[in-house]
Amino acid sequence: MKVTEVRVVKLNKDDSNLKAYASVCFDGVLVVDGYRVVEKDGDVMVFMPRKVKTEEDGTISRRNTSYALTAELRQEIVDSVKAEYLK
Repeated sequence: MKVTEVRVVKLNKDDSNLKAYASVCFDGVLVVDGYRVVEKDGDVMVFMPRKVKTEEDGTISRRNTSYALTAELRQEIVDSVKAEYLK
């Protein structure tokens, strides 16, 4: 599976580390939305899409809704999203 397209939507928030959201298309047939681009201490990081749920008792649970099963695919996703974000 290969990354064939990346779309980045930059946010206009100077007071937040979250700088953009990205969508990644794989093999021209599958799109995964919700990747997060974060800048912290001069570094650009890419985080997988996740679901955040607040329980009745106030606890918050987070879990990734999609993720790469191989280190190679994860690195390809991160590199592709960073490249598009930095354009």
